[in-house]
Amino acid sequence: MYLWGGVVPGLFPLVLPCIVVLALVLSTGYVVRQQHVAVIGANNRGFDTEIGCAFEQPLSYVSCVSCGQCIVACPTGALTEKDNTQQVIDAINDPDKIVIVQTAPAVRAALGEEFGIPIGTNVEGKMVAALRRLGFDKVFDTDFGADMTI
Repeated sequence: MYLWGGVVPGLFPLVLPCIVVLALVLSTGYVVRQQHVAVIGANNRGFDTEIGCAFEQPLSYVSCVSCGQCIVACPTGALTEKDNTQQVIDAINDPDKIVIVQTAPAVRAALGEEFGIPIGTNVEGKMVAALRRLGFDKVFDTDFGADMTI
C-alpha cells in the first residue's frame, strides 16, 4: 500500500491488517474538510480500490497535519500511534541534553478532568510542575510559539 511510503511523526502503520474501509475516509473526511486538507481517499475502483493519497503520493509528501483522526477511525488497528516513551526517558536521563516539552492549550483545560478536578479548570501550573518533576528542563505552551511568529 503506497499510502505509508513515507515517515509521518506519531503514526505507525501496519499494512497487513488493513482492509479497504471507506468509513475511515468518511470519518476522517469530516475533520479534513474542516481543516481544508484532503489527505486520504479512495483511489481506483472496484476490487482495485485502495485507500491512499492523491496521485499515489506517500503520506509524508502531502498536507497531513498529524491530527490522528485516521488512527481513531481505523477499525482494524492497521494504524497505531508511535510510542516514543523510551526515547523521551533516555533523553531526560541524558545529562548532556536539554529536554523541552511543548503542550497544546487544550491540555491545560482538559487534563484536570482526569484527576477529578471540575471540567474546564485551568491546571497549567500543576501540569508544568508535574512535567518539571518528571525531568523536563523547559516547558512551553504552543501559545508561546504563536507569539514568537507575530
